[in-house]
Amino acid sequence: MGKLSKRNILWVVPFLIIIVYWFMYGPSNDEKNKQYITYIKESTLTNESTTNFESAFNEHCNNGEWIYFKTSSRQNVVEYIGACPVDGQELSNINLQFIVEKDQASFTVGAMLVDGEKQSTEERDAFLNKILSPNNEIATP
Repeated sequence: MGKLSKRNILWVVPFLIIIVYWFMYGPSNDEKNKQYITYIKESTLTNESTTNFESAFNEHCNNGEWIYFKTSSRQNVVEYIGACPVDGQELSNINLQFIVEKDQASFTVGAMLVDGEKQSTEERDAFLNKILSPNNEIATP
């Protein structure tokens, strides 16, 4: 094969850098991502609730999409994006985030945006109670 010349090294080093970058920052583990999304879809807001998030959003919202991402602080976040009625008005674009523990033992409800504007915790909770309660009646916390 011969000895390595400068030209060969100039081809090999960038190639190795690309390979290392691919393995460190390449495509994420899709199966693990799906597990986080499925965990939230099948979860309920309270132990007494019988309606899971997927059923509630499918019933009340249009164009729903679930995405998973990891924040820079290594939090696992599942976000629902869709068009839902808010405060009994016309459909509004919402983004609702759920922060999932690494072992998928629990989650907390995160931020909610309506048409790009962050909602208060009370507004978020009222929205969730509305769509998760049977017959669209407001549930008591």
